[in-house]
This record gives sequence, C-alpha cells and structure tokens, in this order.
Amino acid sequence: VLAATSAVRLELYADLGGLKIVFDQTYDLLTHASAAVVNSGTATLETALIGTPQVVCYHVAFGRLAYAIFSRVLKISHVSLVNIIARKGVVKELLAHFFTAENTSAELEKLLFSAEYRSQILSGYAEISQTLGSTIAAVTAAELITCSQKYGRVTPFIYKLSFTFDKIVYKLTFSFDNFVCFDKIIIFAMSFCLLYSTK
Repeated sequence: VLAATSAVRLELYADLGGLKIVFDQTYDLLTHASAAVVNSGTATLETALIGTPQVVCYHVAFGRLAYAIFSRVLKISHVSLVNIIARKGVVKELLAHFFTAENTSAELEKLLFSAEYRSQILSGYAEISQTLGSTIAAVTAAELITCSQKYGRVTPFIYKLSFTFDKIVYKLTFSFDNFVCFDKIIIFAMSFCLLYSTK
C-alpha cells in the first residue's frame, strides 16, 4: 500500500504496477502497518513516534558517484532524523545506490519476520521518545540535531541559513513542472549547512 498525498500531482502516482494507493491517510496507514519504507525526512521521525518499524530510503541522481563525494565531505554518520536523534543506527538507511529493490526487499523481510530485529528497532524508538521528552518535540529535535556535540556546532548564521534553504526548496518544489532538480537542491543545501556546521 502506498501512502499518497493529494497535494502532489496525480500523474506522479501513475505506472506503479497495480500497487494500492491510499490518499491522505498516512498516519492511519502507519498505525496499522507492520513495516514501512519511508523516504528520508520528517516522515521517518513521525513513523518512529507512531511505532512502526521502518527502512529509510532516499534516491539520489548519479547515486554511486554522489555517495562517494558526499561521504567524504559530510561529517555525519547518519542522515535520517531517527538515527541522528538516537545517535546510532536504529533503522537501516538505504541511500543513493544502496536503495535498490533487492536491498529494500531484504530489509522488509527482516522487519516483518525477525522478532528480535523488530524488538531492537522498537527499543530504539522508545529511547528516542524519551529523548524528545514531553516538551514540544520539534523544538527538542531541532536542538539535538543542530547543537549535537557529535555532529558539530551550528552557528546562528548557518542555523538561519538552513531555514532559508528550506524555504527556497519548498517554493521550488511546488513551482517546478517536474522534480528532476529536487534531489540536487536538497543535497546542496544539506552539504552546505552540514559542512560548515562541522568546522
């Protein structure tokens, strides 16, 4: 089942090979799902807080080359909010050329049929929930991500710059006729902010 949104053009959901598509019911679907394949972003943290075991994925153009470049430039161990907040690999990240049908299928099989593996992930989720606490989760998460000693200190200038990039990306996403350049914009914004945050 694909959790879709009506905010995106319907033609983007075409040619999915008979996959069942459900619109605007993402949280309900995640609540009842046994496992999920989630695109890297805030959805990964939402999925963790709901309590659904997941594999995080992210497609990047020129995957192998892009991965080789950015793994040398970016001083981070993880890219998903779940793993960054946990400061360890709670969920599997399939990024760039690692995001394949074979790798995704293998990870889903573990998520669905390995009780020990599922238990480890759920335990990690519990730690994340405890870390975020009862205050406003978005504020706590932002502080953990931007000020973490492990990943470097973000100066006020870079912090403001990251929000500027967010706004630009948001506007461009909904103004483009296609999403060909979207990955490149995201990667540029992430690499610029994270590179300077670790200096």
